[in-house]
Amino acid sequence: MKKILLIWLAVFAVVLGQERSYVDAPFGGGGGYFGGWMFPKSNDLLKKIGLPDIDKNGMYISGGGGFLYLGFVPNVRVGGYGFGGSTSVKNNTSEAIYSVGGGALTIEYTLPFIRFMGVSLGTSIGGGSVTIDKYNNSGVYNYDDIFKDQSPSINTYHKTLSRGYFYLAPQINFDYSLYRFINLRLGAGYQFTFGSDWKIDNDVKIANLPGGLKSDAFYLQLGVYFGLFFY
Repeated sequence: MKKILLIWLAVFAVVLGQERSYVDAPFGGGGGYFGGWMFPKSNDLLKKIGLPDIDKNGMYISGGGGFLYLGFVPNVRVGGYGFGGSTSVKNNTSEAIYSVGGGALTIEYTLPFIRFMGVSLGTSIGGGSVTIDKYNNSGVYNYDDIFKDQSPSINTYHKTLSRGYFYLAPQINFDYSLYRFINLRLGAGYQFTFGSDWKIDNDVKIANLPGGLKSDAFYLQLGVYFGLFFY
């Protein structure tokens, strides 16, 4: 997945060198697909679960979204997006899976003094969820023991930590339109999360959970949008 992101970055850099024509103000809109990399904030608890380097290595995310310039407010555009992704670490007897998903509304202001592309500052306001699954399996299941709490043939357990949240994400986006119908977008932001507590399994509350276990994350996105675009 990292190779895909690097290839997209190379394409973005190449097209920036093409000759452009300009209009008086940016306008247009469209939607499409994006891929990216998210770096969730980690702590000692995630290391114990088996995800020691998630904050360094990150995880691949993908989704879709779009935006539209507001004709009555110069250089301001609104839009939205949804995303999801997961990463895992496993060995012979255990596996830990970290999954995220969410969506947001976006409000951005495109800097009017940059003419060959769109450079926008803004924020995302939305909600999401994160789930951490921890599995441990040792042995082979006997069919008759599958739905028993304890099986003499296998040592196994599965725990699920989950949290829903609201988030605010300041961001910067770079947009370059190709032939007015295809828009390449590179963006970056940081997700600050607020909201509900962590729970385990069937929404059971967790007491004395370390306060450092958050859902905050830095992210990078690269996408291809289709519509009508002018800068």
